Amino acid sequence: MCRFLAYSGEPLVLHDLLYGPEHSLIAQSCAARRDEDPVNADGVGVGWFAPEISPFPAVFRSPQPAWSCASLRSVSTLVRTGLAFAHVRSASPGSEVSEANCHPFASGPFLWMHNGSVGGFPHLRDWARRYLSGSSFAQIRGTTDSEHLFALFLEQWAEAGSPRDPEGLLDAFRKTLAFLEDIL
Repeated sequence: MCRFLAYSGEPLVLHDLLYGPEHSLIAQSCAARRDEDPVNADGVGVGWFAPEISPFPAVFRSPQPAWSCASLRSVSTLVRTGLAFAHVRSASPGSEVSEANCHPFASGPFLWMHNGSVGGFPHLRDWARRYLSGSSFAQIRGTTDSEHLFALFLEQWAEAGSPRDPEGLLDAFRKTLAFLEDIL
């Protein structure tokens, strides 16, 4: 199963968050405890915000295992942030290992990641092709259930008038879940 980290707090160097703690996300990617498969070798991704530069997140993704990704190690030493998502991937059976399938996904002011799998995903994928708006469907670059869920959320958010307040965002998320229940 994938592993992820979400951080909101005092700005710190991303490397210290990803590599520093004894049970860091990078350490867990090659030696997870309490899991049948203790290795997450199917990619790594990090998204972070630098509000003094842009209201939109930056994203680094690679299909390499987290523990051997030299680019991540290098970039993370130069990023200071107070808001970050990080994800190490263990691909679902039959799912392609590629940069496009690595989390987190980003669009506008949002970062999105997910752990687990969506039951009935083939139905969701087929539905998305037929019924999502062109702009929401165009956001999908990979083949994961997570990214399809993100496109559905973006659609619900846009239909709600793109609210920025926490309650408006939660309402769009609730509608996404309700809509998902209806189509699956």
